[in-house]
Amino acid sequence: MGTLSTLIPMVALDVPGASEPVILDALRQAARNFCSRSCAWRVQLLALNVRACKYCYDLDVILDDDDAAAAGEVARLVAVTLNGRKLDAGSDYALDNEGRLCLALVPASDSPKGMTVLAALQPPVGGAYLPDRIISTRAEALCHGAKFFLARQPNKPWSNSALAIYYEREFGNGVAAANFDAQRGEGTFGDLRVTLQAF
Repeated sequence: MGTLSTLIPMVALDVPGASEPVILDALRQAARNFCSRSCAWRVQLLALNVRACKYCYDLDVILDDDDAAAAGEVARLVAVTLNGRKLDAGSDYALDNEGRLCLALVPASDSPKGMTVLAALQPPVGGAYLPDRIISTRAEALCHGAKFFLARQPNKPWSNSALAIYYEREFGNGVAAANFDAQRGEGTFGDLRVTLQAF
């Protein structure tokens, strides 16, 4: 587990006059925004027991010991399978406002551990922890995001609309890079297996 407060010195250099609590709050905003947009923090949730005539399911996030203090919440559903069939977001399932997975069609029969979910997590509001692997590999992007949130604030000693545009662009580039890596499978943690091909 890594704490966002370790990034405060990297941000403070470019936002003169901003206090550490203000910078930490900006880092929290940047972390939530970064994780929800990039899907960089992915976990395979425990398989769900499907019940006949039940279409909404609570998603319990249980993190391993290394990430336990990070206290993630579901930001997006990356992949959902039902009885081995991949479901399509929007047409087959959706994430409701209460953070539950809701199926478009009500299952006709029970299926123990019949649904698997790969979820993208984000820190909760006010959360100051992320997995070490995200802080260590995405520190620059997180700092750019915090600087963007701070530079766009009006009437502050650190306000700077021109720099806000720059920081926003750099933050967006960091999000895009993390999203690209996540699409390739980097950042996905859970049941990892490697099968070697015979030559």
